[in-house]
Amino acid sequence: MTTNSTETTRRVSAKDIVVPVILTVPTTPIEPYESPALRWSSQQKDRFLHDLQHLVDSLADTPNKHHRAIAAINFCMDARVDTASLLRSYLKLVGFKTGHITKLLELETGDAPEDNHWKRDRAGRYWQHPSAAAGIAVPAKRQLSA
Repeated sequence: MTTNSTETTRRVSAKDIVVPVILTVPTTPIEPYESPALRWSSQQKDRFLHDLQHLVDSLADTPNKHHRAIAAINFCMDARVDTASLLRSYLKLVGFKTGHITKLLELETGDAPEDNHWKRDRAGRYWQHPSAAAGIAVPAKRQLSA
């Protein structure tokens, strides 16, 4: 089969190039995250609360209440108590105010490890920045020695 066509040649610049972008928006809601702490037995909960209370008591000489709360939140996150509601619930049981915990989570959550303690995903799960979890200071610039 023969077709008649005319070929034309023209110069094309970068401004003439169109790249199609397809945005994918989920049509179904994200599955709600369920912390493993929700499946703990009563003995596991009691043991965790005992250990958390011991940590909080050991920080009694720390004058800054934010530092005490941050240490307690990190302890909880290490045990997979990692949603805002669970953090508030457990930390209230050992003497912290829920408003204080909520405010700390709001202020100290973000993508930059040098400015924030934690990250949060879309399901509401919090975790420590890897450098903070390892206790490593991340320098802004790395200099090599000669």
